[in-house]
Amino acid sequence: MHYRNRVGREADRLQLKPHRKETKMKKLILSLTLALVFGSALAAVSQKNLSIAVDDSKFNYSELENGYVWLSYDAGVLWFHLEETPAPGTIRHSFEEIGEFTDDQLDAISAEGPSGSSFIELRATAAEVRERFQKRVNMYEHMNGWQIVHQDVALHSALDYYLSQFEELGFTVTGGLQMANVKAYTIANGSHRSRVVFTRTGDDVKVFFSNA
Repeated sequence: MHYRNRVGREADRLQLKPHRKETKMKKLILSLTLALVFGSALAAVSQKNLSIAVDDSKFNYSELENGYVWLSYDAGVLWFHLEETPAPGTIRHSFEEIGEFTDDQLDAISAEGPSGSSFIELRATAAEVRERFQKRVNMYEHMNGWQIVHQDVALHSALDYYLSQFEELGFTVTGGLQMANVKAYTIANGSHRSRVVFTRTGDDVKVFFSNA
């Protein structure tokens, strides 16, 4: 009887082993799943949308139909600098001529204005006028994003310029949708990201930035 009890206990112990291993495996899978979920959530929180800003302080808009754009990057902001003269690292930016401005418009653009206006009033007026004229030269917010339209430029030329500039500014560029007239990319610099879509429409190229 004593022998048979020992055999029975040994059989019970052997039967429990698979169950214990299965439990450990389930715990391991659960731990890995939780780590993956929390890791993905943390990565999503740490990612930030890239901001776009325009510096037109060296551009007067009046009676011009061409400008030159160059890019810079600082602390999560991709800057588009619009200037009147070409320089290394710029791309030609054509648009329909706006025409001659009134004195009031020029005062608002330069934020100098007539005496008696407060600095806040001048800045507010200048911001509204600048935004309006930026749209006239095809640089504006569009469909929850921001867009610049280059007239009379080939798609491959725009791609060559922007992709090389992104890399020079420290962005990682990842390709996405690639069609004959549409090229999409995701650019990232640290935790800041943006989706960029280049679209050829006739002789123009639209460059659209949106949340990645």
